[in-house]
Amino acid sequence: MSECVAPEIMKRLTFFNSMTPEVIEALCQRASLERYDKDAAIYNEGDRAEFFYIVLSGEVLVQKRMATVKEGYKTLVIAGKDGLFGEGALLGRETYLGRALVKSDAEILRINARGLEAYLEKDPHLAVLFLDQFINVLAHRLNGAVREQMALFELGRLIGAMKGLSELMPSVTTIIEEAIPEADSSFFALYHRYNDIYDIKAGEGLILNGGPDAYLKPDAPLVAMLGGSSHPYEGNPSKEQHLWGDLGITAQSALCSPIYSEGRLVGFMGLFSRDQEQAFTSEQKNLLHSVCCLLAPMIENESFRRDEEDRARMNRYRQ
Repeated sequence: MSECVAPEIMKRLTFFNSMTPEVIEALCQRASLERYDKDAAIYNEGDRAEFFYIVLSGEVLVQKRMATVKEGYKTLVIAGKDGLFGEGALLGRETYLGRALVKSDAEILRINARGLEAYLEKDPHLAVLFLDQFINVLAHRLNGAVREQMALFELGRLIGAMKGLSELMPSVTTIIEEAIPEADSSFFALYHRYNDIYDIKAGEGLILNGGPDAYLKPDAPLVAMLGGSSHPYEGNPSKEQHLWGDLGITAQSALCSPIYSEGRLVGFMGLFSRDQEQAFTSEQKNLLHSVCCLLAPMIENESFRRDEEDRARMNRYRQ
């Protein structure tokens, strides 16, 4: 459903903070407010690139078709509030190089790229202002991608050098905390097949119900929610006790990513900010998701190893 865009809506977006009222008015005339339901396709790979988009609320997955990915598409960007996507239309591309899929019900600003270009050509001063803001957005995204690649490179090196998950996880936590300084505490959960539970270990600064023996069953609300999606979840534990009450977490922000192996939820990792709401960015969601994907094979091997130890222990007990 499309609606005309009022200037007040534009002002809600940081992208337009430096724009004058005259510029905002001109943009409103070339934009529409679109509402999309979860799983709706905004555009597909190969569609004509006529518009670029900015997220007002909700989240959008920007994906690229890849034969090496089991699902067929790899998520390149998770665009949340203020997130820009479809920018290829502004860069002169004829078609979109990937697809945009709605992750959660979303309000999105759609701007006609060709109409905007024609308007900017008439006003060089305005063109400089707009392009400066546009370049800043792309530079921020590039910086986030560089940080992500550096963190993943270091993690890959550690995985190759270390033998066990227990040895690796403290280093993983350090890498994540350096790349995502907004997180002041964390936890890591590993599925324990023999007992059919998710064994949870808290990082420094986090106290859980159950202490070092904290766990969640597969039917716990948090596990059920993560098991229904392969993408990270962000929320406010202090306002979502139906999800977090079993663990006793009351942070203001939580970023939690499931870890899948062969279609099964084998673990998950959570980051928390005690004092700041909506503390984490879309780029940080992408980073945590990538880290969890990289850890999945090692977690699967660790889970099998623990099962074998449990069986051996039980066999000795029976003898």
